[in-house]
Amino acid sequence: MTPGTNHRGLALFALALLFALVIRAQVITTGGGTVQATDACFSGGQLFTTLPITPPGTSGTLRYGAQLSCMIPVGTGIPWLVTFHFVEPCASGGGCSSTVTAPGQRLFSVTINDTPALVDLDIFANVGSLAWLQRSVLVWPSSSNTLRIKFTSTVRTAVVSSIDYNTVALPQMWQNLVTPPQ
Repeated sequence: MTPGTNHRGLALFALALLFALVIRAQVITTGGGTVQATDACFSGGQLFTTLPITPPGTSGTLRYGAQLSCMIPVGTGIPWLVTFHFVEPCASGGGCSSTVTAPGQRLFSVTINDTPALVDLDIFANVGSLAWLQRSVLVWPSSSNTLRIKFTSTVRTAVVSSIDYNTVALPQMWQNLVTPPQ
């Protein structure tokens, strides 16, 4: 072991990351217990209500802006899986004033409880336009039992179509290893 290295912390991070990927697949396939944040949780930005495509289980709307935030009240002491649904809403020639036609034309970051969750996300670079991108993050609630989600633009405005959140039941063997941040 290397002196000064937090091996337990690294191991827990790797374990949590692996666990998040496994749980993500279970949430997508079962759909049980997942809650979708409503537009009422947001402050900042504007609502776009005429998306040309709508993934199953979402509202078909989009919130966009340079600074967006969403405060979601949740339970205490348990981890949450937060799943974001994104779409680059306009195809070339679709009549949109802010058409993104290449990677790097829209970049934004997302923090949850002041911790980076997604950094310099580029929807177009991942899936192009008019296609859905989904990203999931395993998080603990803040000390005030909320998920404070902030979207910050780097290039153009941040966009998000929906946010799903679901509790994650840790297996008994992990409950003593993975503890909420203090």
